[in-house]
Amino acid sequence: MKMDSIMLKIRIVLIILKIKICKYKTTIILIINFIKITFLLVIFETMKKILSFLFCTYLLLVHNACVQSQTVDVDAFQKGLQNKNAQFLDVRSSEEFASGHIKGAMLAPIQDAEEFNRRISALDKSKPIYVYCLSGGRSKRAAAILRKEGFTEVNELEGGITAWRAQGKEVEGNNNTVQITPAAYQEMLKAATYVLVDIGAPWCPPCRKMEPIYKKMHQQFSNKIHFIKVDGGVQTLIIQDQQVVHMPTFILYKEGKEVWRAEGILEEKEMEAVIKKQIN
Repeated sequence: MKMDSIMLKIRIVLIILKIKICKYKTTIILIINFIKITFLLVIFETMKKILSFLFCTYLLLVHNACVQSQTVDVDAFQKGLQNKNAQFLDVRSSEEFASGHIKGAMLAPIQDAEEFNRRISALDKSKPIYVYCLSGGRSKRAAAILRKEGFTEVNELEGGITAWRAQGKEVEGNNNTVQITPAAYQEMLKAATYVLVDIGAPWCPPCRKMEPIYKKMHQQFSNKIHFIKVDGGVQTLIIQDQQVVHMPTFILYKEGKEVWRAEGILEEKEMEAVIKKQIN
């Protein structure tokens, strides 16, 4: 009987031990699984960061591959003139531009940041752009801005217009143009009851963008309005007299008095509506 009691106790102890071992085993398994899951999560997050970095690097490489920027010599720059889609930008001052510039070039003076940004906003970023200054310093700065703004192909003239002239290449300027005096300007306004003056310049990007709209207005309202174009890059007396800040500037006169003025790029419908309102 005593032996049976001892055996029973031994069995009970063994059962208790077995239960505890099972509990410990379960706990150990849970801990191991937790460690595995944590490890996998760490690996996953690390891989995410690596893949994100690789993807960003890929996008940067693709962007750099798309954005072409190079310094070209005089011959290559001149060859670019034959490209109908090419845009040519002189980043010197208006005074330097007037003293002589490459034919077909538009002016965007780099020293005036606000005006420079306003003028390049009228250009097509998908088309090649050729930039030059006097010797290359300012065009380098301008090219960096153009690339940053998303222009896909930027070409700088090595040595600037100085190198261009040194090789005997042709330049054009308007130094000998006769100035229109304020008095002569007032006489021009007497040509009709309504006169619309467009003060712009061939080298001004926004002016070129507005040219087709201006021509449409001329076709539509030529029976009621007398149209006058003033080259603001040359007629400095008129620029000062009429206090023109930006080009193009459009001024509508009625019997010699200003009734409407606008500057920069306008929508065709906007300009048409204003003119109709004034003349009707």
